[in-house]
Amino acid sequence: MNTRYIDNGRILQAAAWLLLIFAILFLGSCQKDDNTNPTPNTQSVIKQLSSDESGGALSIEGTTLLVPPQAIPTLANGQAATVSFSIEKGGALPKALPSNMKLVGEPTLFGPEGFIFQEPLWVTFTLPDGTAPDQVCVIGYNNDRNEYGVFPITYYDEDEAVVGAAVYELGHYMLANVSDINRTRAPFGAGGFRVNNVLNYNWYPSSAGTPSWNSHDCYNKLIITNFVPKYPEEMVLWAPYDPNTTNGRRYWEVLTPPDVTGWGPNHNIGLTFMGPQGTYTAQLVVSHKSSQMGPIECKQYSLPLTFTIGDVVHCTSATTCTGWSAGPSLPGGGSFSTINCFEYKPLATIPVCTGDFQSTLTWFNGNGSYGDSDLDLHLYGPDNMHVYWSNKIGPNGITLDRDMIDETGWVQENICAPALSQMPKGEYTIKVRLFDGMDKDFQVRMIRGTQAQSYSGRVTGTDSEKTIFTFTL
Repeated sequence: MNTRYIDNGRILQAAAWLLLIFAILFLGSCQKDDNTNPTPNTQSVIKQLSSDESGGALSIEGTTLLVPPQAIPTLANGQAATVSFSIEKGGALPKALPSNMKLVGEPTLFGPEGFIFQEPLWVTFTLPDGTAPDQVCVIGYNNDRNEYGVFPITYYDEDEAVVGAAVYELGHYMLANVSDINRTRAPFGAGGFRVNNVLNYNWYPSSAGTPSWNSHDCYNKLIITNFVPKYPEEMVLWAPYDPNTTNGRRYWEVLTPPDVTGWGPNHNIGLTFMGPQGTYTAQLVVSHKSSQMGPIECKQYSLPLTFTIGDVVHCTSATTCTGWSAGPSLPGGGSFSTINCFEYKPLATIPVCTGDFQSTLTWFNGNGSYGDSDLDLHLYGPDNMHVYWSNKIGPNGITLDRDMIDETGWVQENICAPALSQMPKGEYTIKVRLFDGMDKDFQVRMIRGTQAQSYSGRVTGTDSEKTIFTFTL
Protein backbone atom coordinates (compact mmCIF):
# COMPACT_ATOMS: atom_id res chain seq x y z
CA MET A 1 0.00 0.00 0.00
CA ASN A 2 1.35 3.36 -0.97
CA THR A 3 1.31 5.95 1.80
CA ARG A 4 0.84 9.65 0.90
CA TYR A 5 2.42 12.38 2.99
CA ILE A 6 -0.27 14.61 4.48
CA ASP A 7 0.60 18.34 4.66
CA ASN A 8 -1.46 19.78 7.49
CA GLY A 9 -0.64 23.32 6.38
CA ARG A 10 -2.11 22.70 2.99
CA ILE A 11 -5.23 21.17 4.51
CA LEU A 12 -5.71 24.23 6.70
CA GLN A 13 -5.12 26.53 3.72
CA ALA A 14 -7.68 24.64 1.62
CA ALA A 15 -10.19 24.74 4.46
CA ALA A 16 -9.71 28.49 4.80
CA TRP A 17 -10.36 28.98 1.08
CA LEU A 18 -13.52 26.86 1.30
CA LEU A 19 -14.78 28.89 4.23
CA LEU A 20 -14.06 32.13 2.36
CA ILE A 21 -15.93 30.94 -0.74
CA PHE A 22 -18.85 29.80 1.42
CA ALA A 23 -18.97 33.16 3.20
CA ILE A 24 -18.99 35.06 -0.09
CA LEU A 25 -21.79 32.90 -1.49
CA PHE A 26 -23.78 33.12 1.73
CA LEU A 27 -23.42 36.86 2.15
CA GLY A 28 -24.12 37.42 -1.52
CA SER A 29 -27.38 35.54 -1.20
CA CYS A 30 -28.33 37.65 1.82
CA GLN A 31 -27.43 41.06 0.41
CA LYS A 32 -30.21 43.32 -0.82
CA ASP A 33 -30.37 43.58 -4.57
CA ASP A 34 -30.96 46.70 -6.65
CA ASN A 35 -34.73 46.41 -6.18
CA THR A 36 -34.72 46.96 -2.43
CA ASN A 37 -35.04 50.06 -0.30
CA PRO A 38 -32.27 52.64 -0.58
CA THR A 39 -30.40 53.89 2.46
CA PRO A 40 -32.59 56.56 4.09
CA ASN A 41 -31.45 60.15 3.92
CA THR A 42 -30.15 61.38 7.23
CA GLN A 43 -32.43 64.42 7.53
CA SER A 44 -35.49 65.84 5.81
CA VAL A 45 -38.02 68.62 6.18
CA ILE A 46 -41.41 68.95 4.45
CA LYS A 47 -43.84 71.81 4.01
CA GLN A 48 -47.06 72.00 2.03
CA LEU A 49 -47.77 75.29 0.29
CA SER A 50 -50.76 76.30 -1.82
CA SER A 51 -51.05 78.48 -4.89
CA ASP A 52 -53.45 80.79 -3.04
CA GLU A 53 -50.84 81.55 -0.35
CA SER A 54 -48.33 84.38 -0.47
CA GLY A 55 -45.30 82.12 -0.64
CA GLY A 56 -43.33 80.31 2.03
CA ALA A 57 -39.99 78.86 3.06
CA LEU A 58 -38.53 75.70 4.57
CA SER A 59 -35.05 75.25 6.02
CA ILE A 60 -32.76 72.60 7.42
CA GLU A 61 -29.26 73.24 8.78
CA GLY A 62 -28.38 76.34 6.77
CA THR A 63 -30.14 75.22 3.59
CA THR A 64 -33.34 77.02 2.60
CA LEU A 65 -35.92 76.76 -0.16
CA LEU A 66 -37.77 80.02 -0.85
CA VAL A 67 -41.10 79.78 -2.69
CA PRO A 68 -42.20 83.22 -3.98
CA PRO A 69 -45.84 84.25 -4.35
CA GLN A 70 -47.62 82.67 -7.33
CA ALA A 71 -44.78 80.26 -8.07
CA ILE A 72 -47.19 77.31 -7.73
CA PRO A 73 -49.49 76.84 -10.75
CA THR A 74 -53.21 76.44 -10.14
CA LEU A 75 -55.15 73.33 -11.06
CA ALA A 76 -56.44 72.88 -14.60
CA ASN A 77 -59.84 74.18 -13.47
CA GLY A 78 -58.29 77.32 -11.98
CA GLN A 79 -58.73 76.26 -8.36
CA ALA A 80 -55.94 76.47 -5.82
CA ALA A 81 -53.33 73.70 -5.86
CA THR A 82 -51.11 72.38 -3.07
CA VAL A 83 -47.55 71.12 -3.45
CA SER A 84 -45.45 69.24 -0.88
CA PHE A 85 -41.96 70.77 -0.86
CA SER A 86 -39.05 68.94 0.73
CA ILE A 87 -35.35 69.21 1.49
CA GLU A 88 -33.36 66.01 2.05
CA LYS A 89 -29.77 66.14 3.27
CA GLY A 90 -27.18 63.43 3.61
CA GLY A 91 -28.46 61.06 0.94
CA ALA A 92 -26.57 59.59 -1.97
CA LEU A 93 -25.55 61.67 -4.97
CA PRO A 94 -27.32 60.76 -8.23
CA LYS A 95 -23.90 60.36 -9.85
CA ALA A 96 -20.32 60.67 -8.70
CA LEU A 97 -19.00 64.22 -8.94
CA PRO A 98 -16.48 64.84 -11.72
CA SER A 99 -12.89 65.25 -10.61
CA ASN A 100 -13.03 69.05 -11.01
CA MET A 101 -15.85 69.44 -8.45
CA LYS A 102 -15.41 69.00 -4.70
CA LEU A 103 -18.52 68.99 -2.54
CA VAL A 104 -18.74 71.65 0.18
CA GLY A 105 -21.20 70.35 2.77
CA GLU A 106 -23.70 67.50 2.37
CA PRO A 107 -25.54 66.34 -0.76
CA THR A 108 -28.91 68.09 -0.89
CA LEU A 109 -32.09 67.15 -2.73
CA PHE A 110 -34.90 69.68 -3.14
CA GLY A 111 -38.31 68.29 -4.05
CA PRO A 112 -40.47 67.70 -5.90
CA GLU A 113 -38.10 66.76 -8.72
CA GLY A 114 -39.22 67.09 -12.31
CA PHE A 115 -41.80 69.76 -11.48
CA ILE A 116 -41.58 73.05 -13.43
CA PHE A 117 -42.85 76.11 -11.56
CA GLN A 118 -44.24 79.28 -13.08
CA GLU A 119 -41.91 81.52 -11.06
CA PRO A 120 -38.32 80.67 -10.12
CA LEU A 121 -37.73 79.21 -6.67
CA TRP A 122 -34.63 80.01 -4.65
CA VAL A 123 -32.23 77.39 -3.31
CA THR A 124 -29.91 79.06 -0.79
CA PHE A 125 -27.00 77.90 1.36
CA THR A 126 -25.24 79.40 4.36
CA LEU A 127 -21.52 79.61 3.63
CA PRO A 128 -19.40 77.41 5.91
CA ASP A 129 -17.26 79.28 8.42
CA GLY A 130 -14.23 80.82 6.77
CA THR A 131 -15.63 80.34 3.26
CA ALA A 132 -16.05 83.28 0.87
CA PRO A 133 -18.47 83.45 -2.09
CA ASP A 134 -15.69 83.18 -4.66
CA GLN A 135 -14.62 79.84 -3.18
CA VAL A 136 -17.84 78.02 -4.01
CA CYS A 137 -20.34 77.51 -6.81
CA VAL A 138 -23.95 76.37 -6.78
CA ILE A 139 -24.01 73.16 -8.78
CA GLY A 140 -27.07 71.24 -9.92
CA TYR A 141 -27.67 67.85 -11.46
CA ASN A 142 -29.45 67.67 -14.81
CA ASN A 143 -31.28 64.33 -14.87
CA ASP A 144 -31.99 64.15 -18.59
CA ARG A 145 -28.41 65.11 -19.48
CA ASN A 146 -26.97 62.96 -16.70
CA GLU A 147 -24.45 65.63 -15.74
CA TYR A 148 -23.66 68.34 -13.22
CA GLY A 149 -23.44 72.01 -14.12
CA VAL A 150 -22.66 75.30 -12.40
CA PHE A 151 -25.54 77.74 -11.91
CA PRO A 152 -24.91 81.47 -11.65
CA ILE A 153 -25.20 82.77 -8.08
CA THR A 154 -28.15 85.16 -8.09
CA TYR A 155 -28.68 85.45 -4.32
CA TYR A 156 -26.04 86.97 -2.04
CA ASP A 157 -26.90 88.08 1.49
CA GLU A 158 -23.76 89.66 2.93
CA ASP A 159 -25.20 90.06 6.43
CA GLU A 160 -26.13 86.38 6.78
CA ALA A 161 -23.34 84.95 4.55
CA VAL A 162 -25.84 83.18 2.30
CA VAL A 163 -25.59 82.45 -1.44
CA GLY A 164 -28.05 80.79 -3.77
CA ALA A 165 -29.61 80.49 -7.20
CA ALA A 166 -33.03 80.94 -8.78
CA VAL A 167 -34.31 77.81 -10.55
CA TYR A 168 -37.54 76.73 -12.24
CA GLU A 169 -36.93 73.03 -11.48
CA LEU A 170 -35.99 71.38 -8.22
CA GLY A 171 -33.62 68.47 -7.74
CA HIS A 172 -30.04 68.05 -6.51
CA TYR A 173 -28.42 71.44 -5.82
CA MET A 174 -25.46 71.98 -3.51
CA LEU A 175 -22.31 73.99 -2.90
CA ALA A 176 -19.07 72.80 -4.46
CA ASN A 177 -15.59 74.07 -5.15
CA VAL A 178 -15.11 73.90 -8.92
CA SER A 179 -11.64 73.94 -10.41
CA ASP A 180 -10.96 76.85 -12.77
CA ILE A 181 -14.00 78.83 -11.63
CA ASN A 182 -13.02 78.91 -7.94
CA ARG A 183 -9.26 78.69 -8.33
CA THR A 184 -7.67 81.77 -6.80
CA ARG A 185 -7.49 84.54 -9.40
CA ALA A 186 -8.28 82.17 -12.25
CA PRO A 187 -8.45 84.33 -15.39
CA PHE A 188 -11.70 82.68 -16.43
CA GLY A 189 -13.29 82.55 -12.98
CA ALA A 190 -16.74 83.92 -12.17
CA GLY A 191 -17.37 87.65 -12.36
CA GLY A 192 -20.51 89.56 -11.56
CA PHE A 193 -22.43 92.68 -10.67
CA ARG A 194 -24.76 93.87 -7.95
CA VAL A 195 -27.67 96.29 -8.27
CA ASN A 196 -29.57 97.33 -5.15
CA ASN A 197 -30.95 100.32 -3.30
CA VAL A 198 -27.50 101.48 -2.25
CA LEU A 199 -26.50 102.08 -5.86
CA ASN A 200 -27.91 104.89 -7.95
CA TYR A 201 -29.57 103.03 -10.81
CA ASN A 202 -32.41 104.98 -12.35
CA TRP A 203 -34.40 101.84 -13.01
CA TYR A 204 -34.02 99.98 -9.73
CA PRO A 205 -36.44 99.84 -8.06
CA SER A 206 -38.07 100.80 -11.32
CA SER A 207 -40.57 103.63 -11.44
CA ALA A 208 -39.82 104.94 -14.93
CA GLY A 209 -42.97 104.59 -16.98
CA THR A 210 -44.84 103.05 -14.04
CA PRO A 211 -46.13 106.07 -12.12
CA SER A 212 -49.06 104.16 -10.60
CA TRP A 213 -46.77 101.62 -8.94
CA ASN A 214 -44.92 101.99 -5.68
CA SER A 215 -41.36 101.26 -6.71
CA HIS A 216 -40.62 99.40 -3.48
CA ASP A 217 -43.33 96.85 -4.34
CA CYS A 218 -41.79 96.03 -7.72
CA TYR A 219 -39.85 92.93 -8.65
CA ASN A 220 -37.23 93.46 -11.34
CA LYS A 221 -36.10 90.74 -13.71
CA LEU A 222 -33.34 90.65 -16.31
CA ILE A 223 -34.16 87.95 -18.83
CA ILE A 224 -30.93 87.08 -20.64
CA THR A 225 -31.62 86.79 -24.35
CA ASN A 226 -28.05 86.56 -25.63
CA PHE A 227 -24.62 85.83 -24.22
CA VAL A 228 -21.17 85.86 -25.82
CA PRO A 229 -18.66 84.23 -23.42
CA LYS A 230 -15.19 85.66 -22.96
CA TYR A 231 -13.82 82.14 -22.50
CA PRO A 232 -15.96 79.77 -24.64
CA GLU A 233 -13.84 76.76 -23.68
CA GLU A 234 -14.98 77.09 -20.07
CA MET A 235 -18.72 76.99 -20.82
CA VAL A 236 -18.67 73.20 -20.51
CA LEU A 237 -18.57 73.75 -16.73
CA TRP A 238 -21.80 75.76 -16.62
CA ALA A 239 -25.39 74.58 -16.69
CA PRO A 240 -26.88 74.84 -20.20
CA TYR A 241 -27.92 78.35 -21.16
CA ASP A 242 -31.11 78.37 -23.22
CA PRO A 243 -32.54 81.75 -24.23
CA ASN A 244 -35.40 80.06 -26.13
CA THR A 245 -36.69 78.02 -23.14
CA THR A 246 -36.39 74.72 -25.01
CA ASN A 247 -37.94 71.94 -22.93
CA GLY A 248 -39.27 74.56 -20.54
CA ARG A 249 -35.83 75.60 -19.34
CA ARG A 250 -34.45 79.03 -18.66
CA TYR A 251 -31.60 78.69 -16.22
CA TRP A 252 -30.22 82.20 -16.28
CA GLU A 253 -32.55 84.88 -15.00
CA VAL A 254 -31.46 87.66 -12.69
CA LEU A 255 -34.32 88.85 -10.52
CA THR A 256 -35.21 90.42 -7.20
CA PRO A 257 -35.56 87.70 -4.55
CA PRO A 258 -38.55 87.67 -2.20
CA ASP A 259 -38.40 88.96 1.33
CA VAL A 260 -39.63 86.39 3.86
CA THR A 261 -41.26 89.14 5.90
CA GLY A 262 -44.50 89.95 4.10
CA TRP A 263 -43.28 88.26 0.94
CA GLY A 264 -42.54 91.47 -0.89
CA PRO A 265 -39.35 92.01 -2.91
CA ASN A 266 -36.06 92.04 -1.01
CA HIS A 267 -34.36 95.17 -2.33
CA ASN A 268 -31.60 94.95 0.26
CA ILE A 269 -30.22 92.00 -1.70
CA GLY A 270 -31.44 93.32 -5.02
CA LEU A 271 -30.12 91.94 -8.26
CA THR A 272 -26.99 89.84 -7.84
CA PHE A 273 -25.18 87.89 -10.54
CA MET A 274 -22.00 85.82 -10.32
CA GLY A 275 -21.44 83.99 -13.57
CA PRO A 276 -19.13 83.52 -16.53
CA GLN A 277 -17.34 86.51 -17.99
CA GLY A 278 -18.66 87.83 -21.28
CA THR A 279 -21.14 90.22 -22.88
CA TYR A 280 -24.83 89.90 -22.03
CA THR A 281 -28.05 91.19 -23.58
CA ALA A 282 -31.23 91.18 -21.49
CA GLN A 283 -34.81 92.39 -21.38
CA LEU A 284 -35.93 94.27 -18.29
CA VAL A 285 -39.33 93.20 -16.97
CA VAL A 286 -40.87 94.88 -13.94
CA SER A 287 -43.69 93.13 -12.09
CA HIS A 288 -46.02 94.47 -9.45
CA LYS A 289 -48.86 93.31 -7.22
CA SER A 290 -51.39 95.67 -5.70
CA SER A 291 -51.87 93.14 -2.88
CA GLN A 292 -50.12 89.97 -1.77
CA MET A 293 -52.87 87.77 -3.20
CA GLY A 294 -53.69 89.97 -6.17
CA PRO A 295 -52.72 89.21 -9.77
CA ILE A 296 -49.27 90.06 -11.07
CA GLU A 297 -48.97 92.99 -13.49
CA CYS A 298 -45.92 93.19 -15.75
CA LYS A 299 -44.28 95.86 -17.86
CA GLN A 300 -41.27 95.56 -20.15
CA TYR A 301 -38.78 98.19 -21.19
CA SER A 302 -38.78 98.59 -24.95
CA LEU A 303 -34.99 98.63 -25.40
CA PRO A 304 -32.62 95.82 -24.45
CA LEU A 305 -30.03 96.27 -21.74
CA THR A 306 -26.44 95.21 -22.36
CA PHE A 307 -23.62 94.71 -19.90
CA THR A 308 -20.19 93.16 -19.80
CA ILE A 309 -18.58 91.09 -17.07
CA GLY A 310 -14.87 91.36 -17.72
CA ASP A 311 -13.19 90.71 -14.39
CA VAL A 312 -13.13 88.08 -11.63
CA VAL A 313 -14.84 88.72 -8.30
CA HIS A 314 -12.38 88.27 -5.43
CA CYS A 315 -13.50 87.96 -1.81
CA THR A 316 -11.44 88.18 1.36
CA SER A 317 -14.36 87.07 3.53
CA ALA A 318 -18.04 86.22 3.28
CA THR A 319 -18.85 89.94 3.41
CA THR A 320 -16.02 91.63 1.50
CA CYS A 321 -15.73 91.16 -2.26
CA THR A 322 -14.16 93.29 -4.99
CA GLY A 323 -14.00 93.11 -8.75
CA TRP A 324 -17.70 93.64 -9.41
CA SER A 325 -18.41 94.84 -12.95
CA ALA A 326 -20.47 97.95 -13.59
CA GLY A 327 -23.64 96.04 -14.42
CA PRO A 328 -26.49 97.03 -16.74
CA SER A 329 -27.85 100.53 -17.21
CA LEU A 330 -31.16 101.63 -18.70
CA PRO A 331 -30.67 103.01 -22.23
CA GLY A 332 -32.41 106.28 -22.97
CA GLY A 333 -35.27 106.65 -25.43
CA GLY A 334 -37.25 103.62 -24.39
CA SER A 335 -40.52 103.23 -22.54
CA PHE A 336 -42.42 100.67 -20.46
CA SER A 337 -45.44 98.88 -21.87
CA THR A 338 -47.74 96.23 -20.42
CA ILE A 339 -46.98 92.61 -21.33
CA ASN A 340 -48.34 89.17 -20.47
CA CYS A 341 -46.50 88.08 -17.32
CA PHE A 342 -46.28 84.53 -18.65
CA GLU A 343 -44.60 85.54 -21.91
CA TYR A 344 -41.14 84.60 -20.66
CA LYS A 345 -42.09 81.67 -18.46
CA PRO A 346 -41.78 77.96 -19.22
CA LEU A 347 -44.84 75.73 -19.40
CA ALA A 348 -45.53 74.90 -15.77
CA THR A 349 -46.44 71.48 -14.39
CA ILE A 350 -50.04 71.35 -13.18
CA PRO A 351 -50.26 69.85 -9.67
CA VAL A 352 -52.91 67.24 -8.97
CA CYS A 353 -52.71 65.45 -5.62
CA THR A 354 -50.82 65.73 -2.35
CA GLY A 355 -51.32 64.52 1.20
CA ASP A 356 -49.77 63.11 4.37
CA PHE A 357 -48.75 60.18 2.19
CA GLN A 358 -47.42 60.87 -1.30
CA SER A 359 -45.36 58.80 -3.67
CA THR A 360 -44.15 60.75 -6.72
CA LEU A 361 -42.59 59.14 -9.80
CA THR A 362 -40.77 61.38 -12.29
CA TRP A 363 -38.83 60.74 -15.46
CA PHE A 364 -37.79 62.64 -18.58
CA ASN A 365 -39.02 61.70 -22.05
CA GLY A 366 -37.36 62.78 -25.29
CA ASN A 367 -38.72 65.33 -27.71
CA GLY A 368 -40.19 63.12 -30.41
CA SER A 369 -43.81 63.15 -31.48
CA TYR A 370 -44.60 60.90 -28.51
CA GLY A 371 -42.91 60.08 -25.25
CA ASP A 372 -40.20 57.47 -25.55
CA SER A 373 -41.13 55.57 -22.35
CA ASP A 374 -44.29 54.74 -20.43
CA LEU A 375 -43.49 54.15 -16.75
CA ASP A 376 -46.13 53.28 -14.17
CA LEU A 377 -46.29 53.75 -10.41
CA HIS A 378 -47.79 50.89 -8.37
CA LEU A 379 -48.78 50.79 -4.69
CA TYR A 380 -49.50 47.42 -3.08
CA GLY A 381 -51.06 47.27 0.37
CA PRO A 382 -53.10 45.25 2.88
CA ASP A 383 -56.04 43.06 1.80
CA ASN A 384 -54.72 42.73 -1.79
CA MET A 385 -54.88 46.48 -2.34
CA HIS A 386 -53.28 47.53 -5.64
CA VAL A 387 -53.47 51.16 -6.83
CA TYR A 388 -52.15 51.73 -10.36
CA TRP A 389 -53.24 52.90 -13.82
CA SER A 390 -56.04 50.32 -14.11
CA ASN A 391 -57.29 50.85 -10.55
CA LYS A 392 -56.70 54.50 -9.66
CA ILE A 393 -58.89 54.64 -6.53
CA GLY A 394 -58.03 52.70 -3.41
CA PRO A 395 -59.58 52.66 0.07
CA ASN A 396 -59.87 55.75 2.28
CA GLY A 397 -58.88 58.29 -0.38
CA ILE A 398 -55.71 56.61 -1.69
CA THR A 399 -55.54 57.81 -5.31
CA LEU A 400 -53.35 57.73 -8.42
CA ASP A 401 -53.79 61.21 -9.86
CA ARG A 402 -52.82 60.54 -13.49
CA ASP A 403 -51.51 57.94 -15.90
CA MET A 404 -48.91 59.52 -18.19
CA ILE A 405 -48.49 57.50 -21.40
CA ASP A 406 -46.92 59.40 -24.31
CA GLU A 407 -46.07 62.85 -22.95
CA THR A 408 -42.71 64.50 -23.61
CA GLY A 409 -40.40 66.41 -21.31
CA TRP A 410 -40.68 65.93 -17.55
CA VAL A 411 -43.39 63.41 -16.67
CA GLN A 412 -44.87 62.87 -13.23
CA GLU A 413 -47.31 60.49 -11.55
CA ASN A 414 -48.46 60.62 -7.91
CA ILE A 415 -50.21 58.27 -5.52
CA CYS A 416 -51.53 60.18 -2.53
CA ALA A 417 -53.57 59.75 0.62
CA PRO A 418 -54.99 62.68 2.63
CA ALA A 419 -54.12 61.21 6.04
CA LEU A 420 -51.71 58.48 7.14
CA SER A 421 -53.99 57.64 10.05
CA GLN A 422 -56.78 56.66 7.66
CA MET A 423 -54.71 54.34 5.50
CA PRO A 424 -55.31 50.61 6.16
CA LYS A 425 -52.81 49.13 8.60
CA GLY A 426 -50.31 46.64 7.27
CA GLU A 427 -47.48 46.14 4.79
CA TYR A 428 -47.03 48.42 1.74
CA THR A 429 -44.81 48.18 -1.33
CA ILE A 430 -44.09 50.83 -3.96
CA LYS A 431 -42.96 49.61 -7.37
CA VAL A 432 -42.08 51.20 -10.72
CA ARG A 433 -42.79 49.29 -13.93
CA LEU A 434 -41.61 49.99 -17.48
CA PHE A 435 -44.86 49.34 -19.33
CA ASP A 436 -43.52 50.19 -22.78
CA GLY A 437 -40.68 51.98 -24.54
CA MET A 438 -37.01 52.62 -23.90
CA ASP A 439 -34.99 51.75 -20.80
CA LYS A 440 -35.32 54.75 -18.52
CA ASP A 441 -33.82 56.47 -15.47
CA PHE A 442 -36.39 57.64 -12.94
CA GLN A 443 -36.79 59.22 -9.52
CA VAL A 444 -39.26 58.41 -6.73
CA ARG A 445 -39.92 60.57 -3.68
CA MET A 446 -42.01 59.16 -0.84
CA ILE A 447 -43.51 61.40 1.84
CA ARG A 448 -44.89 59.89 5.02
CA GLY A 449 -46.01 62.52 7.47
CA THR A 450 -42.98 64.66 8.30
CA GLN A 451 -40.37 62.47 6.59
CA ALA A 452 -39.23 62.43 2.97
CA GLN A 453 -37.14 59.76 1.26
CA SER A 454 -36.01 59.65 -2.37
CA TYR A 455 -34.64 57.02 -4.71
CA SER A 456 -33.07 57.15 -8.18
CA GLY A 457 -32.96 54.07 -10.38
CA ARG A 458 -33.35 52.62 -13.85
CA VAL A 459 -35.75 50.12 -15.39
CA THR A 460 -34.62 48.06 -18.37
CA GLY A 461 -36.78 45.90 -20.61
CA THR A 462 -40.53 46.07 -21.23
CA ASP A 463 -42.60 44.85 -18.27
CA SER A 464 -39.59 45.01 -15.96
CA GLU A 465 -40.20 46.49 -12.54
CA LYS A 466 -38.30 47.59 -9.45
CA THR A 467 -39.37 47.51 -5.83
CA ILE A 468 -38.56 50.98 -4.50
CA PHE A 469 -39.87 51.16 -0.93
CA THR A 470 -41.49 48.78 1.54
CA PHE A 471 -42.97 50.04 4.82
CA THR A 472 -45.47 49.16 7.52
CA LEU A 473 -48.27 51.29 8.92
